Parts: sequence; C-alpha cells; structure tokens
Amino acid sequence: MLNRCRGIFRLPGAQARYSHVARLLLALSLQLASSGLAAELFFSATVGNPSQPDFRVFRASGGNVTQVPLNLDQPTFPSLSPDGNLLIVSSPDPAQPFEASQDLFAFDLRNGQRRKLWDNVTQSLPDGGFLFATPLWSATSSSGQRVAFVNQTSGTSGGNEPVSGGVRQLRVIRATDGFEVGLAEIGNGSQLDLFQSEFVGISWLPGTDFFATPAYVNVTNNLGQSLLAVGLVLYGPTGPPGQPYVRSQILTLPTVVVDPNSGVNVYSNHAYPAFSPNGQQLAFFRITFPLANLAAPAQADLIVISTATGNGQVIASFAPGSFPVGVSWRNNASLVFSLGTQAQAGGIFAPFADPSSAQVFTIPATGGTLGQIAGVGHGLFPNATPPSEVIFRSRFQ
Repeated sequence: MLNRCRGIFRLPGAQARYSHVARLLLALSLQLASSGLAAELFFSATVGNPSQPDFRVFRASGGNVTQVPLNLDQPTFPSLSPDGNLLIVSSPDPAQPFEASQDLFAFDLRNGQRRKLWDNVTQSLPDGGFLFATPLWSATSSSGQRVAFVNQTSGTSGGNEPVSGGVRQLRVIRATDGFEVGLAEIGNGSQLDLFQSEFVGISWLPGTDFFATPAYVNVTNNLGQSLLAVGLVLYGPTGPPGQPYVRSQILTLPTVVVDPNSGVNVYSNHAYPAFSPNGQQLAFFRITFPLANLAAPAQADLIVISTATGNGQVIASFAPGSFPVGVSWRNNASLVFSLGTQAQAGGIFAPFADPSSAQVFTIPATGGTLGQIAGVGHGLFPNATPPSEVIFRSRFQ
C-alpha cells in the first residue's frame, strides 16, 4: 500500500531561476508545527431529492452542524481562506435569477458581509444559442490578497443542445474587489481526452504568491512514446505585465502505462493539490483511468509527499468507482477528504462523483485508519479551519 512516488518536484528548466522557491520552502520548514486539531469544518452538501439536489454550505463545530447564511441559491465549490475568515463560493447571481451563468462570491465570516468577486455575463450566439460560464475551484492566498479560480465556459446551440468542448480558464484576481491580476492559462477542454482533469483543485504554497493546480505536462509512457497527461504545476507571478502568472515549476509527473492486454494507454492523472499549513507536505489524489473512453470506473489513491525532498507515499487506496471530491489539511499531521460514487450513465463513468453519495473522512498524513468528524457524514469539498496558533511554547507543553 505504501508505494514510492516517482518523478516529483522535477524542475522543467533552469533551476537557478526558481531557486527562490526552494529558499521559501526551506524557510517554511523552520516554522513551528501546531499539534491541535481544527475546531471547525466548512463543506458543501446536497439537501432534498438526490435526483434534483439543492446545494448548501455548512459549518461543523463540536459535533454541531449549521448552514452558513450565504443567502445565495445553490452555492457550490466552497473554499476557505488560510486564516479562516473568507469563504469563496460559486452561485447564480440573486440579482439575475434567470441568467445561465454563475458568479464568484466572497463571504466574510467575521461580519457576514458578501461581495461579488467575478461577474460572468451570458452571451448570445449568432445561431440562437448562448455562451455562459461557471466558476469552479478557487483558493485564497495566505496573505489574503489574491484568489485563484477556475472559470468553466460552456455553450448551447440554437436548439438549446449543449455544445461539447467547454474550456476552463485559470485566473488570478484581487480578493478585495475581484480586479483581474492575470489570466494564468486557458485549458485544452476535451480536445486531448475526456478526463476533465485540468485545474481540478487549487492550493497556494503558504507564505508565497505561488499556487499549485493540475495541468497537462509532457510525459513518456513505458514504451517511450511522448504524451500529455495531467500533473501538478506550480504557477507564480514571474510573467510579463498583463499576464504575470505563468508556469514556474512542474511539481509531479503523472504516469502513462500501456496495458499489455488491450494495448491501451492507462493514464494516472493528479488532482486536488493541498499544501500542509506549514508548507512541508503536499497531498493530492492520483486518479487512474483504465480506459480513455470512460467505459470503466476510475481508481483513486491519496498521496502525501515532502515538498523538501519530493519523496512520498500512498496513504490510502480506494476501490474502483470511488471518486475524490476534495481534500484539506486539519493540521500538519491529519487530512480530511471527501469521496463519492463515480457518476455513471449509459455505460460511461463520468470523471466526477455523484454529489449525493459523497462522504467526508479523516486520515493521518502517514496513513492509517479512516475516521470521521462528529456530526459530519455526507458532504463534499471539505475545508478545515486553521489550527490555533502556538503563541507560547515551553517545556511544560
């Protein structure tokens, strides 16, 4: 079960250019680690009829679970800032209830104030169809000044039929007013595969202006063929004016292995990066797709690696058809994650989980027995609140 991870934290080019990242990681390794567990958890969950679920965001504390009063319809993809003060969600704009596009909102948990960070406007197409967009995963930097998020664009034809090939945009905005800092990257959509693995989850490296998210990188399969697969990539503000956020470093290399029986490439993509609070570890899911046409269920492993050495291990493996829906650190030694049943229709296993089936679990960062948080069972996209700071440490602690 504890398999060694290979090809991790390799620099794609001149190492000297990114030496500042290594220095930052070294500085982070000297920080004191808090040993207390997080007191709260924010997560999304469905309510009502599972076939037509309504989404809500909840807060769990001391075994009590209450709904967060966002006053938004169908809030999804919640993310909590590292200081625990700002909650980011995607939701339809209550001022435009019939618009197909959704917007990105920030909710201040200290005073209950809400503000719109990103406004997606539905556009009419010449054939009578529409182009709309929905914010997906987001994350706030540890400084609280910037938010990175994924904007999914889609469309319908004149007959209101969905148009395939929706594209994801990776953007960075100011957390105060949503001003766009830069468009980091435009995804490839479904032109490379059907896995929808790009930008699934975002995590900022603590104490820096760099963040990690899954993106396509060049790999070689076991037969020496050059291919593209999704690994974790670090983005940083080292680009030109107008587009400051660019790729800075490839953090993990996915694997592609040819199945000896079918001759088909089996892709193991990486998703949901999550840096530990002290920046010394990186957790993520490895999702293996045995068939490119999604005719078989995927298999997921939860992996934790050291950001200093790149060495790591699989801390949990799950049966095929169990699909991840987020991971977060409770503290530097424990994780909380969500897992659901992979959605299936017409013999196709979609690259996401049925939200009504998702369950929240905990696990030590070194592996071990799965646990649960009091009062929390069903849920997805779990976000643990930050551990209490260690203000004073003595020999008596």
